[in-house]
Amino acid sequence: MRIAYITPSLMKCGPNVVLYNVIFNQSPAALSQSRIYYFSDSEDDFFKDIGIQKIKVSSLRLLAKELIRCDIVHSNGLRPDIACTLLKIRLWFSGKKIKTITTIHNYVFKDLFYSYGLLSSIIFGSIWCLSWLFFNKAVVLSEHAKKYYWFLPEKYKTTIPNGVTVNYKENPNSSLRLSLGVPSSAILIGSCANLTARKGLDIVIKGLKSASNVHFVIAGEGKEKASLLKLVQSYDLMDKVHFIPYVSEPLKFIAQLDIFMMPSRSEGFGLTIIEAAQLNVPVITSDIPIFKELFRDMVIMFDLNKAESLYDEIVYVYNNKETLSMQAKKIALEKYNSETMTASYLALYKVVNNGE
Repeated sequence: MRIAYITPSLMKCGPNVVLYNVIFNQSPAALSQSRIYYFSDSEDDFFKDIGIQKIKVSSLRLLAKELIRCDIVHSNGLRPDIACTLLKIRLWFSGKKIKTITTIHNYVFKDLFYSYGLLSSIIFGSIWCLSWLFFNKAVVLSEHAKKYYWFLPEKYKTTIPNGVTVNYKENPNSSLRLSLGVPSSAILIGSCANLTARKGLDIVIKGLKSASNVHFVIAGEGKEKASLLKLVQSYDLMDKVHFIPYVSEPLKFIAQLDIFMMPSRSEGFGLTIIEAAQLNVPVITSDIPIFKELFRDMVIMFDLNKAESLYDEIVYVYNNKETLSMQAKKIALEKYNSETMTASYLALYKVVNNGE
């Protein structure tokens, strides 16, 4: 089966990590028939270690010629979804058809609101959602997401949770504590994310204003960084909250933490929760519905509206981290591994290709 995977770029990001794992678990023979199509250049090629051909999209006309030779087109993201919709309509008028699947990685209106504001959320969110009506199948990551996108016909939606299999051995020579001057007696917590309001990192900072033995490391860049820095200064936490740039090896970063923090106000899935769990690092998350559905038995949650309770949760997790991390790892490996996810996608490809 020849599959066209379409993604905005080849850079490392959550959707591309998922796509990487879907492709990685397929046989060389299967990959020899498939292609990755992307729109924008990036400094890094996250897919460089996979034996699959990658083609930059130079025009929709040329992309159409490529896609009509494929059995399945698997789209990921706004730009690919819009392109697939336009091409599908254009080809339909020419008497040709392509079979398309999209994976909806986020809660569109919430994501766009936190990143670009209300007006962009309404306009581009509506256009994006409308495009999905032209796909054969829309993959959502949870039952909560399936209900959130109530306007999509039920027969077009299918639920496939993300999965990842972590293969990482900690480098004993690396020391995050040493580089930041964090005492060995302190609790080291951290997050790695694009620094937007959606990620809720300000809530953690507010929850630490009276915590003397906790150091918080924030890895990443984004438009909220200046606001977070001001908040840290206002609470006089400059020696307890550490900002470091985007990390190219997030697993190495996470593996050195006592606790991984995921305080998001909205999230499509939370792939780093799975990665942290498989690294034996316990996780504290916000109590948003998606986390309650997927990770209730894997993580400790806190009320987004009660930042003052966060310190108690941190101390509890730290004191019980061995038991909590073992439990979380077991569930992550059983329910959210990349092999299971890939098998679900391959089964869906067959269903769509057979017209079922």
